[in-house]
Amino acid sequence: MFLGTGYSQISLRISCTKENQPAINKGRLLIYFYKKDKPEPIHSIQPDDLKGTGTRFGTDVKWDGKNAVIINNLYGFPQKTLQDLDTGTYYVQAIYDIDTTSYRVFTSPNIYSSSKKVVITKRKKEQIEIILDKQFEKQSFKDGKFTKFVSVKSKLLSDFWKREVMVTACVRLPPDFDSSSSTKYPVCYTIGGFGTSCRNFAYDGPDSGYVNPWVRNRKPDVLQVLLDSDAPFGDSYQMNSENNGPYMDALIQELIPAIEQKFHGEGTAASRFLTGGSTGGWVSLALQVFNPDFFNGCWSFYGDPVDFNFFQLVNIYKDDNAYINRFGNFNPSKRTVYGEPVLSIRDEVYFENTLGRTNSYVLSGDQWGSWNAVYSPKGKDGRPAAIWDPETGKIDTSVSGYWKKWDLNLYLQQHWKEIGPKLQGKLHIFMGDMDNYYLNNAMRLFEKFITKVENPKSDVELIFGPMKGHGWEPVSRIEVLQKMKERFDSTAKKGF
Repeated sequence: MFLGTGYSQISLRISCTKENQPAINKGRLLIYFYKKDKPEPIHSIQPDDLKGTGTRFGTDVKWDGKNAVIINNLYGFPQKTLQDLDTGTYYVQAIYDIDTTSYRVFTSPNIYSSSKKVVITKRKKEQIEIILDKQFEKQSFKDGKFTKFVSVKSKLLSDFWKREVMVTACVRLPPDFDSSSSTKYPVCYTIGGFGTSCRNFAYDGPDSGYVNPWVRNRKPDVLQVLLDSDAPFGDSYQMNSENNGPYMDALIQELIPAIEQKFHGEGTAASRFLTGGSTGGWVSLALQVFNPDFFNGCWSFYGDPVDFNFFQLVNIYKDDNAYINRFGNFNPSKRTVYGEPVLSIRDEVYFENTLGRTNSYVLSGDQWGSWNAVYSPKGKDGRPAAIWDPETGKIDTSVSGYWKKWDLNLYLQQHWKEIGPKLQGKLHIFMGDMDNYYLNNAMRLFEKFITKVENPKSDVELIFGPMKGHGWEPVSRIEVLQKMKERFDSTAKKGF
């Protein structure tokens, strides 16, 4: 079977071992060409660190794995086609992504190949044979002494997707936790950066052998919960959306009650707190703003854009194109703290296009695809409507207008009289003033409103770090837990 048209000097012959034949006969085939042998190509190629060392290609394939498939038409970045590859030695690896229930590629039932050394000469017709001989392990959750996993079947999400959907989190217990005790605890709900799995608590915590200050000092007595944001179209951002379904409702109505009941949470609004960085910085702030009566405070670090007049450097309300700015230059997506551009939005999205079915970031499950899935309406084809064209970057104003409901600064301006009094003492925000992804620009607009608003006047704690980039945290997470415990002790006594 041949995919694509026209003569091709380089082609791929893809086959799989009998035990790895996919049960689903269509998916996204990803091919990685890397010029170094370590680490494996599938774990090496990133858009901001290519330096001429690698390319990722993708194509949609209908295939049951029984017969080999010949492929010579691929969409790639930074080389767009196989024919654009330089001559030389490469290490090649492939993944057949057939799982549409998760955006995570490196998980079962997806299959992949071992890394293979090939030499491209372009002196003759070349065919590279790749055998998909491995399958990623199914995600598993193993409890430890201090870390416990909770998985709840979500009726809300199961009804939306018309299949069983589980929502999962990891609970880190206080050192003195006793399941037979009547002691109850306040809870810190943590949202990690983009793509964070709830299993990270088990990897980076007391059960992994890392004795952190929380265990060593045996305080504060707070349950820590790391949420998992896996969703079919990318990171769910724990929000209700037309494309992903009611994740915020599932969190508040199903997962949180289950956690607090099982692990002795206080179960009151005064006892629930939020924190997170990057994606988690936005999510923690958004959950607090959209649910001012359900949570008692958030500590938000270097969060995603909170005002869409600066979605990184794109004004989604006024700009015509996301890739090219009003000066005719490419919009950068990433910089150093000294202002040196590292990566353009166009190149970052093109890299996502290689992941996404139909060669579009909309279905990539990566950062821009996730934002698009959360903020955009459902398109006529049943998929998330694209805010801009994946190739040209031209913005669709009918879609960008829909994004307004997720603009936190705009939401606060529209609802401040109602929710302002409920947010007193609850907002703690930290942002580097040279954030590597230009997130400080949106936060400055947020600052302009939140620090000057009246009736009521906000008491937000909003701190900018001069010359600090993405990841800046002037307050340790242990200190955050201590502040949460102090606020709980003071507000609970007042009958919050």
